[in-house]
Amino acid sequence: MAKRPDAIDLDAELERQLEGTGDVDRVLSWIARFSLWVPPSVYRRIPVVYPETRRRQSKEKLRSVKDGLRLWSNEPASDAFWLARGSSRNHYSNFVVGHIYELSPYDPAHFTNLANLVALPKCLDSFSEWEPVRSCLKWHSSEVYGYTFRGTETPPRPRRVPAEPPWQGAGDLTGTKLEAVVAKLQSRHDSRPSFHALRGQSPEVRRI
Repeated sequence: MAKRPDAIDLDAELERQLEGTGDVDRVLSWIARFSLWVPPSVYRRIPVVYPETRRRQSKEKLRSVKDGLRLWSNEPASDAFWLARGSSRNHYSNFVVGHIYELSPYDPAHFTNLANLVALPKCLDSFSEWEPVRSCLKWHSSEVYGYTFRGTETPPRPRRVPAEPPWQGAGDLTGTKLEAVVAKLQSRHDSRPSFHALRGQSPEVRRI
């Protein structure tokens, strides 16, 4: 059923009622404190990890190939994110790796683009779709990585940005640790661009 033209936007209503209370700033400070990002030094070396993948649409078959792209849920993006941090998703629980730009998972140039990914605790993840938070995430990605979706304009500095604490996950890798992470990502990029299993292996599919 279509929404009425005068339907009340409860997200906007929440922001309006919290105006001037400091509560929106408090939420943004949680996002800054608890969000995880990819080290910029890794992103500069290999921005897109699985270039022949995208998220499937609702009626498309999982792991099918369409126009040269293998269709997945969020597995390749999550895998690329944790590898780029020199870690593994098995080291964490109750998290969501999400995309900053709304339509980006359906574009292979942005689905596993490391600057377009952020990990949040599950309890905070729904806030990422709220406009004050979404704008802040886009702005932060642009500031740290110089990233925008499909050449869109650089996001303006939002009216509200978290001042304290500093954003987490922005620390860089250097030396042998950086080289090891980049080498692993480059190997995945070259040998498994569609996140498929290597010959002789069973398909690597993780439930997200």
